[in-house]
Amino acid sequence: MGDITPNAVLQIFPLVLVVALLTIGLMRHSTARQRQAQGVIWLQVMRLLITHIQRHRGLSSGILNGDRSLQEKLEAVRRQVDRDFDQIGKVGGWVGQHEAWLAITQHWARLTSATQLSVAHNLDQHNRLIKNILVFIDDIAKEHHLYSGMQTKANIWRDLLMLAEYVGQIRALGTVIASNCDEWDDPLTNRTRQDLQTLSQDLVTTLEAPRCRTGLDGDNLQRILDFLAYVDLQLLHQGPLVSATDFYGTATGVLDRLYERFDEELAQVSRRLAR
Repeated sequence: MGDITPNAVLQIFPLVLVVALLTIGLMRHSTARQRQAQGVIWLQVMRLLITHIQRHRGLSSGILNGDRSLQEKLEAVRRQVDRDFDQIGKVGGWVGQHEAWLAITQHWARLTSATQLSVAHNLDQHNRLIKNILVFIDDIAKEHHLYSGMQTKANIWRDLLMLAEYVGQIRALGTVIASNCDEWDDPLTNRTRQDLQTLSQDLVTTLEAPRCRTGLDGDNLQRILDFLAYVDLQLLHQGPLVSATDFYGTATGVLDRLYERFDEELAQVSRRLAR
């Protein structure tokens, strides 16, 4: 076998370089896909956490306003949130490296150990906690390359979380009003009713945005509009015409369908990553 000449080496080198670059590119692509897939898992478990904290907000607010019939549901939801925090810690060590996640866990601990919260303070603390989780979800999406900027349709899942939080806050305020049916004109109910009217209008304005209309399917859009009409009829004019339990259940049905749509969007992301 003859020796490899310098000229042959020069001819082979570009081919070797191309193969090496292709191999590195494929490895980076595979690593990026794995990172994105891990990010989807984080989004799934965070979605469950938000869902259960939203339920805790509505139930605890109704109880603080006098409806003790919600107590059993509240205790079950509180146990579920504790399990969510435990499960999130088992998914991987990524969250444990972030001060934002530590602050979220500490906030939940303080919230559930507080014994003298007013209705207004309880709502405010839950709202702040959920807002911080949503900010952390944005961090997860950016860190795992799942966030494509505010002007694209690729983030429909994020818009659905925003809409769900609007409905979740309306559920909590409405549960407060419905749990206080004997005190229609007291200051708390009046203030809560005003907050509910403002929040409902904010949601309508959000629904009118082209980006939101593009991402939200017709069934969920109509369901939200019907729910807002239900809120107006049952809670805002003649005093609460529905019990706290029934109102909470109706609102939860609207929320659940939004989260089903969210789950479908994440499933599509997962299928794209698997190709």
